[in-house]
Amino acid sequence: MLADARAARLGRAYGTLARGSAFLAASLRARAGTGQDGLPGASGAKVVGNGLRELDRFLSLLLDEAAGTVCSPGFDQRDFARQNNVANKIGTFYGLAGLDRPDVRRLRAIGRVRVCLHHCRGVVHDFALWDDLSTAAGDLPGRPRLDPPERLAVTFEDLARICEFYAQSGAGLIAVCGGTDPVP
Repeated sequence: MLADARAARLGRAYGTLARGSAFLAASLRARAGTGQDGLPGASGAKVVGNGLRELDRFLSLLLDEAAGTVCSPGFDQRDFARQNNVANKIGTFYGLAGLDRPDVRRLRAIGRVRVCLHHCRGVVHDFALWDDLSTAAGDLPGRPRLDPPERLAVTFEDLARICEFYAQSGAGLIAVCGGTDPVP
């Protein structure tokens, strides 16, 4: 019975992440149809930053549920759930599961881009954010750089790829837990 309840919670957490990723990507695709290449100014940057923060939170909650399926009975679930840095948390999870830790550079880069969008409304104060955006979007560095303080040039395609990355990360966690993709 306990395993069934845990599997149900895991499925719900994954479904939330998958639906959140799909929703944000779909809303971004709708905006892309307006003819703009990037975010519509400071307010759009803050909204997208909030959306990415929610995806990060959904991934964190999925990690909490997944940890309960792969960790030993003495594992401190509450301490794990209090970890805020998702890149560190996913590394810890894979270590506890006895698997090679994934490369978390992309999650760290998404976090820095998200913070720039949310708190600075996309205004770049550090040259390293240009490479972070390339890493976050899953492509190679080499985007045109502007002199700070310019606005981070985030495209709708970049954001759609980040949304897809979150969905794939969730599916990977489900696979580690021995399940198949639940229908979100």
